[in-house]
Amino acid sequence: MGVRVEYVLMPLTFVLGTSVVTMVGTNVGAGEIERAERIAWVGAGCTFAVAALIGVGIALFPHAWIGLFTGDPAVLEVGATYARIVGPFYALFALGLALYFAFQGGGRLFWPLTASALRLVIAVAGGWAAIHWFGAGLRGFFAMIAAAFAAYGAVVALALRAGTWYHASKPG
Repeated sequence: MGVRVEYVLMPLTFVLGTSVVTMVGTNVGAGEIERAERIAWVGAGCTFAVAALIGVGIALFPHAWIGLFTGDPAVLEVGATYARIVGPFYALFALGLALYFAFQGGGRLFWPLTASALRLVIAVAGGWAAIHWFGAGLRGFFAMIAAAFAAYGAVVALALRAGTWYHASKPG
């Protein structure tokens, strides 16, 4: 049930991201790289803020959200645990998704795709290790999902900051 919040974040990120990809692409094409980067950060910052509000709200009041889907006490408890651990990291996941659109506008997707693969590895392999090697149970698995979100957002943000996000074309 906690994962359903991510299904809400995706369209919100997409709405802001489609604007970012258009504005970034237009500015990169015009050679206005600094402006394009500013647009990317502003769009990502807005997305981050909205996702942070949602994530922190869900973490603080998980039963309000999960209770919309079930009244089963066991599901409510597991969902609340997930929301409390992962919810605060929704903002970093959304940041990475928003910056993915900036990379798309810049014509280079290597780092967002690499970050997506890293996210998958951390969530799956890290989650498996947390459960089977370290005996951390669901809390450990949920912590690995949170770590995967953090890594995803960090890698994409650092790659944008490093200037690897656009394809420089020569005018004329």
